[in-house]
Amino acid sequence: MPVSAIKDDHGFFDVGGHSLVLAVLANRLSKEFGFIVPLAPLAGNPTLQGHLEVIRDARDGHTAAVQADLPAILRADIELDEDITSNGTAMRQLSEARTVLLTGATGYLGAFLLKSLIENTTATVVCLVRFTDPNDECRPAGFARIRKNLVDLGLWQDSMLERMEVLPGNLSGKRLGLSAEAFDQTAQRIEVIIHAAATVNLVYPYAALRNANVGGTREILRLASLSGATLHHISTNGVLVPSVEGWSEEAMVDLEDVPEKLLDGYGQTKWVAEMLVCEASRRGMPVKIYRPGTISGHSTTGSTNTYDLLNALIVESLQLGCAPSIEQWFTEMTPADFVTDAIVTLADHTDTDQLVYHLGDSNPVSARSLFDSLNELGYETTRVPWDDWVSLWNEKRGNGKIRDEPFTIDILRGGMPTVEGLQSVTVLKDDATRAALALYGLCRPQIDSALLETYTRHFYARGWLSRPPRCSESKGTAIYAGTKRGRLSGKVAVVTGASSGIGAAVAAGLAKEGASVVLAARRLEALEAVKRKISSHGGRVLTVQSVSLVQS
Repeated sequence: MPVSAIKDDHGFFDVGGHSLVLAVLANRLSKEFGFIVPLAPLAGNPTLQGHLEVIRDARDGHTAAVQADLPAILRADIELDEDITSNGTAMRQLSEARTVLLTGATGYLGAFLLKSLIENTTATVVCLVRFTDPNDECRPAGFARIRKNLVDLGLWQDSMLERMEVLPGNLSGKRLGLSAEAFDQTAQRIEVIIHAAATVNLVYPYAALRNANVGGTREILRLASLSGATLHHISTNGVLVPSVEGWSEEAMVDLEDVPEKLLDGYGQTKWVAEMLVCEASRRGMPVKIYRPGTISGHSTTGSTNTYDLLNALIVESLQLGCAPSIEQWFTEMTPADFVTDAIVTLADHTDTDQLVYHLGDSNPVSARSLFDSLNELGYETTRVPWDDWVSLWNEKRGNGKIRDEPFTIDILRGGMPTVEGLQSVTVLKDDATRAALALYGLCRPQIDSALLETYTRHFYARGWLSRPPRCSESKGTAIYAGTKRGRLSGKVAVVTGASSGIGAAVAAGLAKEGASVVLAARRLEALEAVKRKISSHGGRVLTVQSVSLVQS
């Protein structure tokens, strides 16, 4: 009898007593979770609760097997496939790329990177968006997810659609979840890759994050090898051991120290990913690595990551009127626009042998100093020991009685940090990186009362705080418009070659200091993109198309 004639009571094909629908379910669950969900136990536990128990058992078994032999797993995972190597293509400047692949556009940093790529390049930006079973029909949903993310951050403009494409994929899958044909077609187009995507969870073990963060980076390198694309890999300070004294750009944890000295599975997977990229560099592939620290809100708009633990601790402390008193707690943070500007600027300048760049704060302020600055803004807090603060928070804020709870409560309820965790700051020394950025007019914003005023004003706009900062109340509406006076207020600056690269970076720096800026270059469309970006600083910006004179 043909298989098509064998059906169970629900209309599914049945082979040997097991419905094919269960085989499909087991396969999809295995793809989604990154470990094998066995078919037989699913069939033997035909209830929702039974299926959940099977998945948990499979997860726990997979995790236990990996974690039990983690040193050997790490040693195997840092081996890069022999066929992933240079095809002879030199490192390409970002501004010269016609097509850029961006991963992580639905995340926080990825949203700012997408906006910056559209404003500072003329390239088509292909956004890899995660789906369990990616196919062409997923594209509209991918656009919707990107748009929702950028709208929330105040970054979206409908004109962006003209410059971007959605590529449904999955970092956990072979060839990024693409068919062999689609993978090859993508490789033929892509000239620069900015790999900012990762599964971020500071609680999950290495095994749970391995497929996306390690396997995904491996497949990104495979794509770069095939295409000859220049790869800019976004890493984290979590690949280094906590240290207040700080680590230089050349620092790397030894393999044997990773299981014990790196604090979480996320940092461990990102360490392995870095090792893979470093090996690709040794093989001649054009790659760069960027290590951010804690990425805070935009320095001008205040637009922030709603899922950030430090934001949650600050907001909840201000709501309580008291803050934790913890020695050696440093609130390391770097504004999102500085991180983005640094990556885009460095990606456009390839005349350096530097492989790793540090974008975290090399001199973070103490939590005590931060709350003192917030006091100046009208948010007065008393200081209490950590355990007392947690008890008070549970009584006043975490009791489930607050209507329309903000994200900040959910974050702390889902994972209250420990004193040891808050003291475990990883400082990134940035001597070489700072010198490189200074050449292009980029300086790190100070974490001071002015920046905290911008952040708390945004917190207030989100409904996280019940009143705006004091300075906003006293100075009126002008401060809401972002028209702070800078050192160059009232001055006019003319920048030639301002359509990209160092010219655009210098123009942005001048505008941030309050100057009115005249942008001149041959590419008028690119000039307009730079104008849109730096106009947010409040000064006047004029574009002038210049003509190149060639002597015959």
